[in-house]
Amino acid sequence: MKRIFTIAFFVAFAMVAFAQKTLTFRVDMSLQTVDPAGVTVAGDFQGAAGGTNWTPGQILLTDDDGNMIWEATATFADAAPGDEIVILYKYINGATWGPNEGIAGTLLTDECSVADAGGNINRTLTIPAGDAFATVAYQYDSCTPTSIIGTNDLTTAKGAKLTPNPMTNSTVLSFENLNGTAHTVTVKNMVGQTVATYSNVLDNVTINRNNLTSGIYFVVVSNNRGELSTQKLIVE
Repeated sequence: MKRIFTIAFFVAFAMVAFAQKTLTFRVDMSLQTVDPAGVTVAGDFQGAAGGTNWTPGQILLTDDDGNMIWEATATFADAAPGDEIVILYKYINGATWGPNEGIAGTLLTDECSVADAGGNINRTLTIPAGDAFATVAYQYDSCTPTSIIGTNDLTTAKGAKLTPNPMTNSTVLSFENLNGTAHTVTVKNMVGQTVATYSNVLDNVTINRNNLTSGIYFVVVSNNRGELSTQKLIVE
């Protein structure tokens, strides 16, 4: 059963003593001019995290290592074991509404977002109970994973590489699996659309060209903790 954070949900379950969930938000701002007020995130989780739902400026992201992946962490009550939480959120380039995601010209699609009854486009995230979780580091206002090549947050695999790259007909993605975890490999185009998915990958998978046109793609290796590794693939 899924639970969606709302004010009513928070009031109804305020007395239930679930464990705490730590969620790290991450967004790639490399294609943006960052507002002097910084980058913030707002959503329907804020009330459960001690703030006010859908209020920009309360949770400020930082880029401490200068790699243009801005991050912030929020803590709130976890779901019951075997359950999951669904949240809605969006990033704001600044501390007030206006320069935010999901408005005219947005590249957000149903790959990572939903439209509400008011026509607002918000990111959506399903979070399983248990370990700390992190969002995919998407490009701002897009469902395209970060193009900062070599970004690797996986704790279950390392050394991902594509051979050959560029490719003509096929390429092999290989990596070292550190604990036998099954991974999902997703191929996305430049606008964030998923063009191929490979499930239950342990250490290598052949990516075939099929109907892929020539151009640049992003190959994302992910696990069930929300961690990922992103590689750029060139199809000739």
